[in-house]
Amino acid sequence: MGDMQLITKPEQIQNILNPVVKRTKRGEELYNDTIYTFDIEVTSLFKINGEWRVFDYNIPASSYRDIEKASCVYACMLGVENDIYLFRDFSLFEDILKYLKQKDGYRNIIYIHNMAYEFQFMRMFLNKYTIENMLASAPHKPIAFYVKELNTEFRCSYKLTNLSLEKSAEKYTNVKKAVGDLDYNKARSPLTKLTKKERYYMKMDIRTLYNVIVWFKKEYKHVYNIPYTQTGEVRRELRDKLDYWYFKRQQELVPDNTTYLYLMQAFQGGITHANVLYANRVLKDIWTVDEASAYPTMMLTKQYANGRWYEYRYNDFIHMREYKCFVLHLKIYGLESKLFNHYLSTYKCLTQKGLRSDNGRIVKADYIEIIITDVDYDMLLKSYNFVNIEYIKIIGANKKYLDKRILKYILDLYKQKTELKGVQGQEDFYMKSKQRINSLFGCSCTQVLNQDTFYKDNEWGRYCATDIKSEFVYNKLNELRESYSILFNYSTGVFVTAYNRAALWSQIIKNDMNVVYYDTDSIKTTREIDFSEYNNQILAECKASADANNLNIEDFAPADPKGIKHPLGVFESEGKADEFITLGAKKYCYRKNNTLNITVSGVPKIAVDALDNNIYNFTNDFTFDYEHARKNTHCYTEQQPFDFTDIDGNIYHCTDTYGIVLQPTTYRLGLTDEYIDIINMFQVEDLLKV
Repeated sequence: MGDMQLITKPEQIQNILNPVVKRTKRGEELYNDTIYTFDIEVTSLFKINGEWRVFDYNIPASSYRDIEKASCVYACMLGVENDIYLFRDFSLFEDILKYLKQKDGYRNIIYIHNMAYEFQFMRMFLNKYTIENMLASAPHKPIAFYVKELNTEFRCSYKLTNLSLEKSAEKYTNVKKAVGDLDYNKARSPLTKLTKKERYYMKMDIRTLYNVIVWFKKEYKHVYNIPYTQTGEVRRELRDKLDYWYFKRQQELVPDNTTYLYLMQAFQGGITHANVLYANRVLKDIWTVDEASAYPTMMLTKQYANGRWYEYRYNDFIHMREYKCFVLHLKIYGLESKLFNHYLSTYKCLTQKGLRSDNGRIVKADYIEIIITDVDYDMLLKSYNFVNIEYIKIIGANKKYLDKRILKYILDLYKQKTELKGVQGQEDFYMKSKQRINSLFGCSCTQVLNQDTFYKDNEWGRYCATDIKSEFVYNKLNELRESYSILFNYSTGVFVTAYNRAALWSQIIKNDMNVVYYDTDSIKTTREIDFSEYNNQILAECKASADANNLNIEDFAPADPKGIKHPLGVFESEGKADEFITLGAKKYCYRKNNTLNITVSGVPKIAVDALDNNIYNFTNDFTFDYEHARKNTHCYTEQQPFDFTDIDGNIYHCTDTYGIVLQPTTYRLGLTDEYIDIINMFQVEDLLKV
């Protein structure tokens, strides 16, 4: 494959500038179909005892709070198709971009994996230019943007794959990313000599990313056509199956500002929690069931708002439930849970008084104000006692099944995924169908007021997305009313998650004392439970949807290559864990088949080694050390020039003005005092005799 070519001036890349110029579909703009990729390597430094040094693992993590931090870019890699160019001075990147711009009037597209990182360093020169079409998920997290004067667009490949570069390579290429050959905790500068291993590591980062983009380019024919995000792939494919009149109807269904904000408030994700009865104690013989393709099932079998939203009285609400979706604004007095599992989330309360929570879930309250769907309202009535409910406002809209073309698309994807699983030579097609079916939900819950991040005058900011009178809200919803690319009205996603929460919760209510832990589409229980009643119910709903929409019921339960049918939406057993302990949502440890495993948000699964194969070590205040936690905090810096000594003994004067310091940190398994109190209150021995 050859080594990287070292360059010190932009003219050195002129021999490989052979752009393949294309036009957009509309023929309005020229763009370069060349695959450009970019990556940097950075030293993180800390001022310890007046001297700039790399991270010292012997110093407690807490001591680093008050230590001054800075970073230095010491190597940059530019990929031009399969050729890779190394330069040591970051400022040369701007010169290269200027040089590329001089060639013709076409737009260049450059991919960066996890561009949120590189962007902070690019701020050193971006303040000179006009940034347009900034698409960002949050401040400091750009997905794509365009630099007008350089006629260059930057895109984040991490947002395209939702995977690390190593995992992206495994999924999309036959190229293996180099791992472990670059010790990041060494003081390197642009003067530092790079070893053969280090150069290979850097080269393979670019080569790996190039091959990932090659996969997408083959899929979409041209670089320009590659979507920005994973859900963008599904959007494009689904959009081609719909027509002008569908999109025209979606325009008409965009609600007014107040209703849109009501829907935003009613939206919640999957429900994830631990039963307070069993938290923070080791249990034996815990069973798990998973719901097959939960969100696609809800999209196929349930009905969604398909009309304008109007305000209704309580009596109308009671009598119109069968053919309308509702959202309710409530004030609830004297609320108290009937169950050991708690449904309502504290963070969704608009106001509250005298609230007692179970690690973020409401146990009881003197008073709360909340906006919820009628689906959640039903679960509230089954899960809580209360003194009184005041109905502030009830809005509703006619409901019906999703468009038949969408339902057919979901079924086709599910059938492809099932039929291709494990089939040799069909890995790409299986991966594609699985990825698309997983992205459908993201399409259904897209709401434009989330696009509230902007970048102006070299600074990040956010528009106010919760003020119904704000210019931002007004403009965004008006844009939506003129868009011919709305696949789902926002209320669809709001109710997809609501229906699925209710499906999961209906089984938790029936098995309250036996449920240990639950997460979106799975339940862990103290004994093996028969879910056939629910499974028969969901199969009946599949049959009703098939009949109503003239769909083939066989497609709701396709067979895998072994001839085994896999019906949508049913609970299937995942077997038994010999031991299990949870400290709350996304925080548990279990032993299965004599192997100890952990699931802790933000901690790699291999950190289980720190427990020394003893599940009883997984408890409050246990700390995963630097080695096992493998966590880095990102410290954004605005720096002054400084001098440091690199590993070769060179004294380097760093003039980088913006940067990110990656600071290793430990991870402590912690329980709040409030959560400990609630656990102690509920965990009475006689209650545990289930």
